[in-house]
Amino acid sequence: MAVKRIGGFLLAALLCCLIASGCSKSGISLGGFQISGLSSDELLCVGEETCPLSEAMIFVTSQKSLYQESFGADIWNVALEGGDFETYALARLKDYMGRLFAASQMAEERHLDLTEEELTKITEAAEDYFSSLSEEDRKVTGITKEAAEDAFRRYILANRCYETVLKTSDVEVSEDEARVMQIQQIFLSSEGLSEEEKSEKRAAAETLAGEAKESKDFAKLAGQKNEASQMERSVRRGELGEAEAKAIFSLSSGEVSGLLESEGGWRIVKCISSYDKEATAAHKEELEQEKRREVFEAEMKSFLTRSPAAFNEALWEKVRISGDAQDVGGNFYTTYQKYFGEG
Repeated sequence: MAVKRIGGFLLAALLCCLIASGCSKSGISLGGFQISGLSSDELLCVGEETCPLSEAMIFVTSQKSLYQESFGADIWNVALEGGDFETYALARLKDYMGRLFAASQMAEERHLDLTEEELTKITEAAEDYFSSLSEEDRKVTGITKEAAEDAFRRYILANRCYETVLKTSDVEVSEDEARVMQIQQIFLSSEGLSEEEKSEKRAAAETLAGEAKESKDFAKLAGQKNEASQMERSVRRGELGEAEAKAIFSLSSGEVSGLLESEGGWRIVKCISSYDKEATAAHKEELEQEKRREVFEAEMKSFLTRSPAAFNEALWEKVRISGDAQDVGGNFYTTYQKYFGEG
């Protein structure tokens, strides 16, 4: 399903959590911190700075609009393991708010100050956003113009902190670590087979591997025997088991492997190109970005040990994202784009 790109790393991270299972394990959750001195309208704090619910509602309502634009209004009827979509989305939003707040304070700690021009734009953007809300919207959500100004300031600082860490992190990825190969394969599945059937099929696969080494037309043989959806494909180290990757990445162009144990079956591989230069360069950039993100995660964890955080669970439990109550006129992200670009 297509997702519209709207400015900043924090939103991209949130959408990643919603789309790809398992992404949430990379997040920094504030759920484990104890509430310490938060008032009834304060949602969270990091160090000595607090975030009122009115500011959080700017992101709750705007992200509701984004979810529905990206996934359709029926998204709230989707059942997920462990609860409905609203429960899942609110959990991700909680993590999102914590990351936003912490990253903005990391920016201040690093003295990543806003310019006079940015401060002027923040005032204009907040006025624009706030004026797009009806009186009823403001009453239901508690959003104020001051809360909008804080939200724009925090969002800019958080993105600046993330981008600065990524640009300045010293990471190294070798050509061999990033190397992408082009192969032809014969994959034989073991799914659903009894142990006896697996043994018989493996013996036949061993014979086929011998034929493949002697064959002058591997592609033709693969076309006849391959049980995978693709016969030709590119491979990266991280996509394969350790032993299988070691065997495949030791092949030279034109060389055929023996029978390789693979997840869910066996594989016989012919190396078409042991080094795809263009694909390797792109993969190297991806790995470098991934390592830089890991550096950021480590720096955020370190920051939170120096600046204890608290989250008002009781207040958050009252927040709802589905239904008519949060269908408000303004959208923080589109206003952000209007004044600051995609970020």
